[in-house]
Amino acid sequence: MIWISSKWGGRLLPGTLTAIAIAGLLKMGLFDPLEQTTYRLLFQLRGSLPADQRLVMIEIDDASLQQLGRFPWSRQQYAKLLNLLDANNNLDANNNIVVLDLLFSESSPSDAQLAEAMKRHGQVVLASAWDAAGKPLMPVPQLRHAAIATGHILVQPSGDGTVHSVIPLLKGQPILGVAAMQARNLVQAKVTLPPLDRPLWLNWIGSAHQAPHYSFIDVVEGKVNPQIFHNKIVLVGVTATGVDPLISPFNQTPPTSSLYLHATLIQNLLQQNLLHPLHPICLLLLLLSAPLCSWSLAGRGLTRQISGTVGLCGGWGIFSFCLFHGGYLAPIAAPVAMFAMIGCATALSDRTRETGRLQRQLQHIQQNGLFKDEFLRTATHELRSPVVNMQNVLTLLKLSPARSNLEQYIDLLETECQREMELVNDLLDLQRLEASVETGQLETIHWHDWLEEVSLPFLVRANVKQQTLALKVAPNLPTVLLEETSLRRLLAELLNNACKYSPAQTEIGILAQFQAPEIVIQIYNTGAEILPENLTRIFEPFYRAPNPESQESGTGLGLAIVKKLAERLGGKIEVKSRSQTTTFTFRFPIDRGCISPNESAYETRCRDIIENG
Repeated sequence: MIWISSKWGGRLLPGTLTAIAIAGLLKMGLFDPLEQTTYRLLFQLRGSLPADQRLVMIEIDDASLQQLGRFPWSRQQYAKLLNLLDANNNLDANNNIVVLDLLFSESSPSDAQLAEAMKRHGQVVLASAWDAAGKPLMPVPQLRHAAIATGHILVQPSGDGTVHSVIPLLKGQPILGVAAMQARNLVQAKVTLPPLDRPLWLNWIGSAHQAPHYSFIDVVEGKVNPQIFHNKIVLVGVTATGVDPLISPFNQTPPTSSLYLHATLIQNLLQQNLLHPLHPICLLLLLLSAPLCSWSLAGRGLTRQISGTVGLCGGWGIFSFCLFHGGYLAPIAAPVAMFAMIGCATALSDRTRETGRLQRQLQHIQQNGLFKDEFLRTATHELRSPVVNMQNVLTLLKLSPARSNLEQYIDLLETECQREMELVNDLLDLQRLEASVETGQLETIHWHDWLEEVSLPFLVRANVKQQTLALKVAPNLPTVLLEETSLRRLLAELLNNACKYSPAQTEIGILAQFQAPEIVIQIYNTGAEILPENLTRIFEPFYRAPNPESQESGTGLGLAIVKKLAERLGGKIEVKSRSQTTTFTFRFPIDRGCISPNESAYETRCRDIIENG
């Protein structure tokens, strides 16, 4: 709770909670649909890549089905295609790789004819798969032995139907595109293949017809120049409508076919431009940076927080797009959501704190208003009382103008005038102290001489009242520079109260000492005690603690002025009263080294009186 309520905790907490929430949402997979949407969007914003001319597709399209009949066809058609492609090899034997994205897992009367064509060509790659029960769907033995390699065609679409990655090696079988590249490396310049122990992320090249493609019927009927297939990887498969559909980032409505997926993989392997998803540690580091983000946004104002949040979200989007151009796939939805949530949580936290602060200020204003109303009522009563007394005396003078009463009435008028003047002066002083923010003139205080001067009038007063006034200043008390007038008024008020409320034959003392890093001035008087229930109100304006021992009355503003003066000097005033001893302690700090004075026996006795009564 201490950490949460601290300044740092308040700035870091929104980001910390957001990181925890995002981690939980990631664990539940709730960001997967959004990441799939941004995955497609990245490809569409990037656009198509140039097609690799080393790859050619021969499509079993709608036109081929119209000419050759319903699919599947007789294997004689594929033998005819292979013979045509083999005839193109008469100048440079075995110079193209034919990849048949077709399953030949069931025997056919024309297997021998197709196997013979495959042997003559010498570089044919066949497809394999597994059924729903896990049973292998391998090419029939006669064809398998004639093939240079076989590759599986099993793919697993994500939740949106798009294939993001493929398994390069499954049950000992490489995927068809990898098998084609392995066969090509046997007879042509080798291309480095990626490790096959982890998924391969497809870098989709563009629309379905981005790569060079030709209709099957056009090729077998000689409408396509055979030289086009010279020294190429020739990928043969079905693209007819409704057969083996596949959704890609560029082809969704209508979809393309799985032949396009294998073409994309082969081109990625040829150009070495597979996608590389960022390591999960990067996302973890991003989550760990969330508290820093909230700390940087906290206390910036709503407009800056909004612009900062938009900047973080937009900046991450641009950064991710730049990474994508470089072949790296970064998560977008989760980080953008995290930045947005951090911005909202930080703004909400700041507004909540501001609301709480405003409520406290409002309560303070309301309390001040009530206090001022009560102060005005009390001040009005206090100001009116001497005036009423003076009016009464004047009335008595009119009714009884005898000279024998004149002197008594004049004394009463002088007393009430003096009381009114003191009250007005104290009120003005209190108002000036509350309104003033400027520091008065600073003077150097040499404590021993200065305290003797301040206490001298009260020494005379104490002697008249048969009281003892003692002064003790600790040796080597540091000389300070402060507002002398305010300190003089503060001590005068405290000494005046001590003399006023102490009976005869009692002791009043002033003790000044250094308790690093503060100077401490204590004024105590014996023979009088303030009840605990009155101590809490002693510094309130116009409050007078009941004291039957004293016949003197004051304005009730003296200690309120003392408190304001202590605050003005940067110190604090405290009061303790017990065992017939009342002590006022004024403390104020100085930036000097600690001086340890040697305490005398008298100082020890003063301390015992103050602390133990």
